[in-house]
Amino acid sequence: MSKILIVEDCEDLTAVLTLHLETKGYSVITAEDGEKGILVAKADHPDLIVMDLNMPVMDGFTSTQVLKSSEDTKAIPIIALSSLATADNKDAEYEAGCDAYLTKPIDFDLFFKTLNTFLSKS
Repeated sequence: MSKILIVEDCEDLTAVLTLHLETKGYSVITAEDGEKGILVAKADHPDLIVMDLNMPVMDGFTSTQVLKSSEDTKAIPIIALSSLATADNKDAEYEAGCDAYLTKPIDFDLFFKTLNTFLSKS
C-alpha cells in the first residue's frame, strides 16, 4: 500500500482527498502547512506528496524546494495543487521542483491518473 502525504491548509479539502485516497487503498498522512509537511516527509518517507501552493507558515513553493534539495526526500514525487491556474504559478512550481501540477477544483480522474503515473515508477 502506497503512503501519500497531503500538505494542505484547508481541512475540508484534506478530508475529501483523504476519503478518496483511502477508498482506493492508499495510506494517508497529513500536514496543515509547508513547514510541518517537510517534517512529516522526513519522518515518514511517503511514496508521494500532494502539495498545496498557498499555505500559512511556509508555502508550497518553498516547501518543495526544501524537499527537493534534501538527499532523503528529493526522490519523492510531488504533485502541486493550486486554485491559481496561471502559467506563472505553474512555471514557478516546476522550477521549485514539483513533478506535476494540478488545479483546484480537483478532477479526480486526472488526479488518480497522475498519481498512478508516479507510483507505478517506484
